[in-house]
Amino acid sequence: MRKAGMLFLVILLPVLLYAQSGTIEGIVTDMDGNPLVGANVIVEGTRFGGAADLEGRYTITAKPGTYTIKAMYMGYKTGLREGVVVKEGQTTKLDFALELKIIAGHEVVVIGYGVQQKKDLTGAASTVRVDDVQKIATTQVSTAIQGRAAGVDVSLTSGAPGTEAAIKIRGAGTLGNTYPLVIVDGVPSDISSVNPQDIASIDVLKDASAAAIYGSRAGNGVLIITTKRGESGPVNVKFSSTVTMQSLAKKFPL
Repeated sequence: MRKAGMLFLVILLPVLLYAQSGTIEGIVTDMDGNPLVGANVIVEGTRFGGAADLEGRYTITAKPGTYTIKAMYMGYKTGLREGVVVKEGQTTKLDFALELKIIAGHEVVVIGYGVQQKKDLTGAASTVRVDDVQKIATTQVSTAIQGRAAGVDVSLTSGAPGTEAAIKIRGAGTLGNTYPLVIVDGVPSDISSVNPQDIASIDVLKDASAAAIYGSRAGNGVLIITTKRGESGPVNVKFSSTVTMQSLAKKFPL
């Protein structure tokens, strides 16, 4: 009889504890409404907290009371909400829209898990100036970055017009495929599918630390390309047109 009573208490205890707590849930996004996957949301001064899922949603279970809630994500300003009331058995809705952190006077580099000041970066990385890339009359990103990042070798594999150039970062790091991993807006992609005029930033990760983020695919380095996004304000239309021709400078008789 005593064992049955103890078993009943063990089963009932979690139910009682849950009934004595409340829930905070919501979505963490940037200012454009894009979910910030992995953003940390904590209840200040307690051990309660949670992380945003693939849709930016989070859930925190806390005791009834009034709290200050923080939402944090690398490269963004911390979101702060004071006076959040948690009631027993009830759910409090709390959404965050985090603002991008502008670090004045310091060059920043996009890495696999966020944005970091270049002066604080321990791995080998470099940034390609986008203004220089967009001045070149080419539709190939690989050709546009030639000679603009130390340790990045770009060579043409053929003289045919429109041929994609071969890219090597610090030489060949693996056998067989020696091309670096290309990440476009956080997704592995093909560099030939990117329009140079759509690029907002290009960062090159050169050393083995990139493999800790992207795995063995990053053995030859990583090219991280971030494309432009829409901005609030008046409509701004830009148009450019370029015509190029290729021909042999001299023909040799055969």
